[in-house]
Parts: sequence; structure tokens; C-alpha cells
Amino acid sequence: MARETARVNVPTARRLPGLLAALLPAACANVAPSIKPPPLAPPAAATALGGDASSDWNALLLMPFGTLLKTSPVPLHEVLLFRDEAHSGTPLDGRECYAPNAAAPTFFGQEPDEYLLCFSEDRLDRIDASVRIAAVDAAARFAHACRTWLQEAVPQAAIGGACEGRREGVSIHAQLADLPDGAQATISLTLTAAPAP
Repeated sequence: MARETARVNVPTARRLPGLLAALLPAACANVAPSIKPPPLAPPAAATALGGDASSDWNALLLMPFGTLLKTSPVPLHEVLLFRDEAHSGTPLDGRECYAPNAAAPTFFGQEPDEYLLCFSEDRLDRIDASVRIAAVDAAARFAHACRTWLQEAVPQAAIGGACEGRREGVSIHAQLADLPDGAQATISLTLTAAPAP
């Protein structure tokens, strides 16, 4: 059986790099210009009621409930809480509350006025956050946020400025209150680990 061998024309092989260098600019000139895709439209929820998708309470969960204080993935500093005389008879619950060293996660599109991670027996079991929003549409934004927070759960409000329920293993308690100046309202939100059913 005869074995075929490839023959290479040596002068042609030596010219090949030069030919490629000459053809490359012409090939690049024929490439269509890149077309940038149009920017993605914001989700429908983000455009409803002034972007209340930013009211998602999941953003406030910097770590799971039950996380040990000493293993916190977020650097924290302790916050001393003082009670006024009207609540002086209320027994202390033994919680120690902390705030992150960095900026708190945004809530309703802004940094909360208050954001606390509270630990009981050195385990995270409560998150408190409050934010001020314009009073003019506060009730509508709060009701919309309550429906978003609870989704399939049966809300026990946005009646009388309260929103309570459970979702994803978290108990949600929120309150809407007008501020004395009449121009702003406060939304206060407390998240705790929901007890096992």
C-alpha cells in the first residue's frame, strides 16, 4: 500500500504570513459595527407607585435569623437603647441591638432612619427598621408594600395603618404613622423569625 506524502511548495509557505497580514485589514473592514442592545426596561413592580419595589423587606436581612453574633458576616457596633418613663415598667427582653458599621440597606429607596439587628442569647432574632416618606401618598405606598410583602399570605391589614403576617419563615409587623409636621409619615417594620407551625 503506497503511502501518500503531502508536498508543500516552500516559496508559497513562506509568503503565507505576508498574505494573511495583507488580508486582515480588509476582513476587519467588512465586519458589521456592533449593535448595543436597548437598555432593559425596569420591572413592572419597580415602576409602580414610585418604585416601591425598593420596599422589599428581604433587603433588610443581612444574615439569616439565628446567626450567632460572633459569626456575623457584617461588622457591627452596639447601639444603646433608652426607654422613656412611659415604658419604664416594661420588662427588658434581654436583647442586645447592633447597627452595621457600613451604610444600612436601603428601604423605600433611601437609607432607613433606624436600622437595628437585635440578638437574644447571642443569636439574631429581630430586625427593626423605620423610614420617613412623603405623607401625601404614604397610605397608598404602605398598602401596596403590604400586599407585596405578604403576597399569598392573608394580610391582617393595611387596615388602620398596620400590616401583619408571615412569609418565608419570617413574621412581619409594620406600622404607618403620620408625623406631627403633616408633611411626612413613618413606616416602621419589625421582622422576627416566625415560630415553627
